[in-house]
Amino acid sequence: MAAPGKALFWDKLKVKRGMREEITTFNDKALCARYPDPDLWFSEEVEDLGRRGGPTKKQKQDNINKSLQALSICGKCEVKDLCLQEGMRRENLDYGIWGGKMSGERLLMANQPIQSSDRINKVLFANKIREITGEL
Repeated sequence: MAAPGKALFWDKLKVKRGMREEITTFNDKALCARYPDPDLWFSEEVEDLGRRGGPTKKQKQDNINKSLQALSICGKCEVKDLCLQEGMRRENLDYGIWGGKMSGERLLMANQPIQSSDRINKVLFANKIREITGEL
């Protein structure tokens, strides 16, 4: 079984085009699949709420940099929409960047409850990243 959030569809993806259905290898088109560090899309999305034991400033900055880099790559990807569809699946909502959207953004898009501190952190982190990119 794949780790939570990891795409099970990366080996084969059915793409409907007109009247016929093609089997396409997602790895051939997804930029993330060709990137040397696929974990870039699954870095910790944490905005510390001031609790002890949270990430250090360096770890937080590393996570911000990784997320910015992943989002930049997603912006150029031709299968971003298909990837986002997969990211909106219930089992993928809480993990990673899918189709150029962070987990906090996808949770809000899916109208999921944001009551847990983990989910609150993810939404706050996504807001911080979008502030940095000027998209908020």
